[in-house]
Parts: sequence; structure tokens; C-alpha cells
Amino acid sequence: MSRPIAPLGRLRGAPGPTRRARSRRQRTGRGERWYRGAVPGWSSEFDAWAADSLARGDIGELSAYATRAPGMPYAHPTPDHFLPIFITLGSADTPEQPARTTIDGFMIGFAKRSFALG
Repeated sequence: MSRPIAPLGRLRGAPGPTRRARSRRQRTGRGERWYRGAVPGWSSEFDAWAADSLARGDIGELSAYATRAPGMPYAHPTPDHFLPIFITLGSADTPEQPARTTIDGFMIGFAKRSFALG
């Protein structure tokens, strides 16, 4: 039962690496600034860190996100939106293989990066 599922096809990881819905109101009143395209530093810094770690296949760095990643704890005040990345990585033949970004950018201040393995 512990066989990788990668032979079934390409693995894709999503949604994007940042989540902080409450911060729109806490930081910007009603969020008007974010809807005009402003991306908070904690979001762009965390996304850049995650993209670099994925591109290098550095699972050790990714697993230490709570203490090493820039933008914490704003990017992920709880682990439930970041930990699914490890399900995707663990499903690959070689979890340490570099990931390829398939979607990037930001929407209302949140990263929408998705990646593919294999």
C-alpha cells in the first residue's frame, strides 16, 4: 500500500502557497488596496521561498516552513493549507525531484502557485 502513485500520470500540487483570509480586513480596512493588485510582502516572500525550495526539491526546507520561511506566521497562521503539499510530494516516485511551476502570480494578495512533478 505504500507504493507511489506517480505512474498514474503527472502530479500537480495546488492551491497556492499562501492563505490568510482574515488579514485582508486586518491590514487594509476592507481590502480595497489588495483588489487593485497590491501584494503584501509576507505573501510574495513566502511564495518566492516556496518556489525556490520546490525547484530545488528541498523537502527538508519545506518541512521547516514554520520556522524558516519568510512571511510566517502571516502566510500560514495554521498548517492546514500548507501541509497538503507533502501529500503531493509523497505521492511522487522521487519526492526530492525538482518541481516545475505550472501556474504563478497573485490574486487578491495571495499566491496562486501550482506545480507539477514528473
